[in-house]
Amino acid sequence: GSLNEPVTPYRTIATDKEVYPRACVAFVMSVLPGREYGSQLVQKRYEAFGLDQDTGGAIRAPGRCDVFMGTGDAQGEAAGRTAAEGRVYYIFVKQ
Repeated sequence: GSLNEPVTPYRTIATDKEVYPRACVAFVMSVLPGREYGSQLVQKRYEAFGLDQDTGGAIRAPGRCDVFMGTGDAQGEAAGRTAAEGRVYYIFVKQ
């Protein structure tokens, strides 16, 4: 990841680092593919806190975010089927 720390499946997000700050905590709401009924992929609601620590090399625009789903063939297949809109709320401390 962009913080030289291991990334965590379904808890690490990637954004354009020229637009969004590194290491910010965010709440993500979207729809992601998940396994159900054996090996069938279905769309499931996803709502979770995550950390913006992935490099997101292919993401070059505001309003884009990728959720890291893990490594391996099954995770790659699920990631390849992800194209849902969602919402990302960054959590900042006001000083």
